[in-house]
Amino acid sequence: MVYFFLVFSIATLCAGQLLLKKSALMIPNLPNLLYLAFKPLFMLALISCGLSMLSWLYVLQHLPIGRAYMFVSSAFIILPILSHYFFGEELNTLFFIGAFFIIFGVILTVK
Repeated sequence: MVYFFLVFSIATLCAGQLLLKKSALMIPNLPNLLYLAFKPLFMLALISCGLSMLSWLYVLQHLPIGRAYMFVSSAFIILPILSHYFFGEELNTLFFIGAFFIIFGVILTVK
């Protein structure tokens, strides 16, 4: 069950970040942050980030933080890929080399 909440935490973290990015692109100018206060997309982003935090608290109750946090690094791979798909952000060769090292590092430290 703890691994379900770990994956859920990472998924809602990534979803929240994508929704925050989309919300940020909706702001006409930065000082006008109240513009976002009543936008459903922004509220959904906050809910997603909140769910991520709550599920992360459950994970921290059941796993050593050193072990659990290694899995959070997968967000450093997932989020840029999703950003490429949803926002057209660039992925280059260095990203894939870095992603390989992240995956390899997680495998080394989790075993």
